[in-house]
Parts: sequence; structure tokens; C-alpha cells
Amino acid sequence: MSRFFNKKQAAATQKKIAVAADSDASSNSEADSDADSDENNSMFAAQSSQSQSQSQKKAATSRFGPTAANSHQRQAFDEMRNIIKPLMNAKKINDWVSIQNEFDRLNNAYQKVASIQPDEKLPHPFRFYYRALATLEDAHKAHTESGKTLNAVNQKAFTGMKSKLKKLCKTKEERLRVGESGGCCPCCANGGDGFTSVTKGKPSIDVTPENLYKKLHELILARGKKSTDKVVQIEHLSKLLEVATTAHMKVQVLLVLIPSQFDYNPASTGGFLPADYWKSTRANIDLLLSLLETNHNITITETTLLDDVEPAQNEAAFLEGRAVSLRGNLYSFIDRLSDEFIKSLQHIDPHTTEYIERLKDETPLYVLIVRGQKYFDRLKATESSDACILKRVLHIYYKTENVIAFMESALPAQSRESTPAKLVDVLCTALYQTSDIRIRARALLCHVYHLALHGKFYEARDMLLMSHLQEQVQNTDIDTQILYNRTVVQLGMSAFRSGLIRESANALQDFFGSGKTKELLAQGFQVNNRFGNAASGVAEKTPEQERLEKQRLLPFHMHINLELLECIYLTCSMLLEIPNMAMYAHDSRRKMISKPFRRNLDYNQKQVFIGPPENTRDHIMAAAKSLSAEEGLRTYIFQFAPHYDSLGLHQLSAMFDLPVSAVHSIIAKMIVSEELCASLDEPTQTVVLHRNAPGVEMSRLEYLAGTLVDSNEKMLESRSIMLGLQQQQQQQQLNAAGGAKRTVGGGSSGGASGARRTGNKVGFN
Repeated sequence: MSRFFNKKQAAATQKKIAVAADSDASSNSEADSDADSDENNSMFAAQSSQSQSQSQKKAATSRFGPTAANSHQRQAFDEMRNIIKPLMNAKKINDWVSIQNEFDRLNNAYQKVASIQPDEKLPHPFRFYYRALATLEDAHKAHTESGKTLNAVNQKAFTGMKSKLKKLCKTKEERLRVGESGGCCPCCANGGDGFTSVTKGKPSIDVTPENLYKKLHELILARGKKSTDKVVQIEHLSKLLEVATTAHMKVQVLLVLIPSQFDYNPASTGGFLPADYWKSTRANIDLLLSLLETNHNITITETTLLDDVEPAQNEAAFLEGRAVSLRGNLYSFIDRLSDEFIKSLQHIDPHTTEYIERLKDETPLYVLIVRGQKYFDRLKATESSDACILKRVLHIYYKTENVIAFMESALPAQSRESTPAKLVDVLCTALYQTSDIRIRARALLCHVYHLALHGKFYEARDMLLMSHLQEQVQNTDIDTQILYNRTVVQLGMSAFRSGLIRESANALQDFFGSGKTKELLAQGFQVNNRFGNAASGVAEKTPEQERLEKQRLLPFHMHINLELLECIYLTCSMLLEIPNMAMYAHDSRRKMISKPFRRNLDYNQKQVFIGPPENTRDHIMAAAKSLSAEEGLRTYIFQFAPHYDSLGLHQLSAMFDLPVSAVHSIIAKMIVSEELCASLDEPTQTVVLHRNAPGVEMSRLEYLAGTLVDSNEKMLESRSIMLGLQQQQQQQQLNAAGGAKRTVGGGSSGGASGARRTGNKVGFN
């Protein structure tokens, strides 16, 4: 009995040791095979309790370190493995609440092991832990890219996991890479415990100047295949570039290397080129332009006369000094590089230093665009040159002169075309000569925007009106429509800065009346809620439409301040609507100048308790009751003119703290514009108001009396009509009853009736 007990106990103990020694718990099949092997060998392991205890102690010491800490470590390892399984199950069903809870438990269990022995000194590889972190990070990024919506609780947990994963993965970046590649922990690479580091090998390439074109052709054929590793291909092409000896070789390699770098868009970055790859690509395009600028016999065109010429033949022609034409599109490289830069700014949080650091790369990009423009000018490639000029304008039209001067300072002196104040004007004027309608329209809008930004409202307004672009903007592409909206908004802001209140309100009216200011300016979009937008009357957007709207969003540094824009619009509406309300106080059919302002004002007036203003809108609603002096004077005259026969200019000047000349000017303008029916008496310095005139409204009592009279007349008229109908019906009944009693002598009675009708007719005459 004791022998059987010893065998069973030894087998169980040996099984626990084998399970604890297994470093990869993610594979259930390996765990099952190890358990079967332990059961088969249990009888051999239990020959004596003494040998069993020694082997147990030896195995535990060799794998886990000191025996005193083994039990605590094994418990922590078992706990971590037991947590990973429900964590992965929750990941499959997108239950981020459970994921967050299990993730916290997993980290707590990991801290137990780290507290016993520091992380750097642990001899046991934590591959299963690092693989779990890498899997969660990939699942989080995949869900972010898919754009699927979550409920409120799940979304909160999903957002919390983002910060936790970012913080934890940053501290364990090296170990995560090892966990993803399947290698051992770096601390066990040379630990002497029988473990060796296993790294994923990369195929090498043996290239010389003699076989460079052959290897280049092989890499071109491998591009785009599913089995091709894009990173390895870029490394191989970079090695070919290092081996290339002549300018022709380098140009040939660069024409393949640059598109291959653009092909690398890892999902972890959100679909845009990483910053280090972007800088490497920009450097390669710079190198390509330098080679083309120094070797004028090499040209790059989209179409070549001889497509079947071998690179070796072109190499020989180049060495002989003959002209060589290579297939390619240099402008497409510049345009794609600019687009990738914009994409990266769209995905980076604008309130972090990372956004500021990334924004510094715009100046080198601007220099590259100018270099491309000069190269196309030398080749007289008009289309590509105009496209580069437009791309250059799009990077500076929304900037002030100081910022433009800073960007221009990075250019060589011979590349500067004008002063910063006139640069946009010079470039846009050059684009007006192009045959491309889209380029002309976008250049005009950029020009108008730049003029309005610098306070030249009248010049910008006249330029936009003379172009008649507002009549054709509906037929243009979405990007041009967004640029048009931005230009009109900037015109409205420019008018406000110039003191033109009515012009500013007219320019901004359509944007705030639609309620979609963010969407129209490409500064945000309305996200579908979990119930859709059917209740609000808005059609639900498809994932494809949301993806396209995200692509069209402008970077944060190009945004127009929406709070400032709302403040300008509400201020203009207040200065126009309040006098309008006072002028037509008794007319219920008066025309509203600004419906959004009236809605906000009515809502504010219906509040039982109005606290101190907290935001811009509240301040403007409070200011609606205390207008500026000039508009206050107009409002006062409109509201109280029916109660006066005359008003003194000096009295009005004292009431509104305005000079007498200013009061005289305001009232004169009101008289000329027929807003007020009055006359100015210069000797007495008074305003004589004319009663019973269109310009002077009736009093409240007169208005109510007139309304009462009108209603009485309508009531009397309706009662008279009803009384006449009743009399007519009674007469018809009498005629019907008298017809039954007619006799032969009815003719005389008919004659008498006719006489009566004739007499009535004579009487009316």
C-alpha cells in the first residue's frame, strides 16, 4: 500500500515539475503530450522516495533558482497561465470589459514574481506573457482600424486599455519583439541553463556591380507577391544602392526603391508611412533629384520611345555621354510623400509633442517640392511644373508672412521667387495661365483665402465674385468644395475684422444655418451612434463613407477656430437682429435675419433662472441686452419713436455716450435708408418725427385697438354671411310652400311680384 502511495505521489509531483518547467503554455497540445509522457514515466521516477526528492530538488533548482522561492514562483506562473485563457476568449468576442479585468489580474500576478526576483535576473523565459501582450496590442490596433462601434461600457474599457497597453509595451519593447518572433528571453540567451537564443533569419543577398541589374530585375519581379517580405525587399534594394557605382545605376535602383518604400504601410501605424521610413524616402527622392540635376543626359518620363531597352544598354549609352530616358513619374513621388505626411498628421494626437516634432518635417518637404518645380521648369514639363506650384501653394496659403518667410529661408537664394508678402500672389498668378480648370480654381481659392487672411477683404471679395466660381462649385470635386467653404468662411472673418457686420453675417449665414460646420470645413464628422441617426432625420453612414470622410479631414494646424467663428457669427447676428426685432416689434410676420440666433435667444429668455455666462454663446446672449452704443441708439429710436414727437440730439448724445456729430450721422443714415420717417431741424438740433408715416410705427395700444377692430369686422362679416344664408333658405322654403297653392289667377300675382322687383330695382337706382 505504501509502495502504491509512493508511486502515485511521485507521479503527481513529477507532473507538477514538468508543467512548471514548460515555458510555453500557449499550446495545449504540447501540454497534453508532456502530461502523457509524465504518466508513462511515473513508475520509473518513483523507485525510491529519496531519489525522487533529490531529482525534484535538482530539477526545481536548475529551472527556478533557489528552492525557497520555487513554490511562490510556481503559483504565480500557474496563476498567469490560468488568466491568459479567459483573456484570449474575451478577445475573440470583443468583450473589452472582461479583457481589462483579466489584464489587470495578469499584471498583478506578474508583479508577484517580479517582487520575489527582479525581472532582469529571472532565469525563466516569460514568452507566454509577452505573447499575450503582443496579441492584445494587435487586437486593439485591428479593432481601431476596422472602425466598429462599441457600446458605452465597452468603449470606456477599450479606451482604458489603450493607455495601459501603450505604457506597458513601451517599457518592454525589446522583450515584446522577442515574444513575437518566437525567440527566448534576452536574459536567457547566454544563461548557461541549456537555452540558446533563436532568432528569425533573414535571407542575404550577394550583389556586385556586375550582377546588379540582374538582382534588380529579380526584386522587381518579386514585388507585390504575397510571399515577399516588404522590409527585406527594402533592405536588399538599399544594399543595391550602396553597391551602385554610376549615376545611371543609382537612378535605376532609386526608381524601384522609392515605390517599394511607399508600399510599406504597416497596420500598426494606421495605414500611413512611419516617420523613419518617410524620412528615408524623402532622402532618397532628394538623392534622385541631385543625380538628375548633375546629370542632364538622364531624364525621367512617363512614356519612353524604346521600352525594351536593357538597362545595360542604357548604361553603355550613359557612359558614352548620350541622352538616356528612363520610365518613371517624379511628381508622383513628391505627391505621395506629401500625402503620407498629411496622413501622419491626421493620426497623431495634435495636443502632444509628437505632433510638433512631426510638423517640423514640413519645411524639408517644402524644399523638396520647390526642387521638383525647378527640375520640371528646366525640362519644360508644364503639367508637372504647375502641379508642383499648386502643391507649394497648398502648403503656404493659410500661413502668415512670418511663417512663410521661415520656410523660404530654407531655400537657396536662387530658388526664391519673391518676397513672402507677395509669394502667394506670384505663384497663383502663374497658375492662372494653365489649361487645367481644377488647378486654376484651386489656385484662385487659395489666393482669395490668403488675401482675406491678411485683411484685404474688398480685393478678395471682388476676385471671388468676378470669377463666378460660386455658380460652378457644386460641379467640382469634394476637396475643391472644402477649399471653397474655407475661403468663404475666411472672407466672413475678414469682413468682421474690417468692421463690416452685415457682410460678415451674410458670408457665415449658410454655414451656421445648416448645422454641419465641422463637416463643411473638413474639421470633423458626425459619428453614428449605436441606434443610428434615423431619429434625427440623418441617413446612417456606411463604413466606406466614414472612411472617406476620415481621409478628407484636415490636419489640426490647418483648422479654423470654430469657437471664434461662432462668436463672430453670433455677434454679427446680435447687432443685426436686435434692431430688427425692435423695428418690427408688433409685426408677427417680420423676417428673421438669423434663425440660429433667435432660437438661442428665445431659449435663453425662457429659462427660469439664468446664471452667469460660462461660454461664448452665453456671453453673447447676455450682451444682446446691452448692445453697443450705435446699435443701441438705433434700437432705442425704433422702439420708442411712436411715443415722441421730437427727440433732441444732445439728449441722445448724453444717453448713449456718443458725440453729437455721430448721433446726427446715424439718424441721417436711417432717414436716407427709409428706416425712419423724420426730419432733422438744424437750428434747434432736434429730430422731428412724422406721425402716421410708414417710418413711425404705431404704439402698442394703437396696435391692439386696430387688431380688435379688424377681428370685430371679420366676425361681423362672417355673421352677416351666415344670416344671409338663413334668410335665403327661409325664402326658398316659402316659395316651395306657395307653389303648391297656385291657381289660374297666379299670373296677376306674378305680375305684382314682378312690379315689386322692378320697384326695388328703381329704388336702388
